[in-house]
Amino acid sequence: VDRIDLDAATARGIVVTNVPDVFIEEVAVQAFMLLLCLAKKTIPLDRAVRENRWREARHYMAPMPRVVGDTLGIVAFGNIPKLVARKAKGFDMKVIAWDPYVKDEVFEQQGVERVTDLVELFRRADFISSHLPLNVGTKGILNYQCFSAMKPTGYFINTGRGPTHNEADLIRALNEKNLAGAGLDVMEIEPT
Repeated sequence: VDRIDLDAATARGIVVTNVPDVFIEEVAVQAFMLLLCLAKKTIPLDRAVRENRWREARHYMAPMPRVVGDTLGIVAFGNIPKLVARKAKGFDMKVIAWDPYVKDEVFEQQGVERVTDLVELFRRADFISSHLPLNVGTKGILNYQCFSAMKPTGYFINTGRGPTHNEADLIRALNEKNLAGAGLDVMEIEPT
């Protein structure tokens, strides 16, 4: 509901509702599709083949994460990220997550390691999948401090809300080769 003027709706007697479980499966699949496309270089390799640049395709092969056995760091741990975690376990990935509002028991029930420091999550993970809602506390929370802590072979994915990541900071970290790439379903400013 972050794109709706709730005060104006309330003043006019308009009821605004949230249907939180409507796209759980679709968004979880989208996040995992972005992860696999980044890891296996789907888009640049497809372009190289279509443009008959077969030999050039080799330089896209590094880094080429295995995915199997890699570590997935999840930012926020609601319904969608829980499903992403289950899908990741199908690839034998180690799953770690950060969410200050979810109880320890939920992490334990899901077999996911809780990480209490956001920058540490970025430091440890091979892939980061963000699923943050947008509010005053999350706007721009994913910033240069997080991105610069990543492994140079790491990838950032956001299927939550675009303004939760600072795009200028992400671009800076990418240009400095602090991480290998990003898969964004959402942007800080939409349309870009």
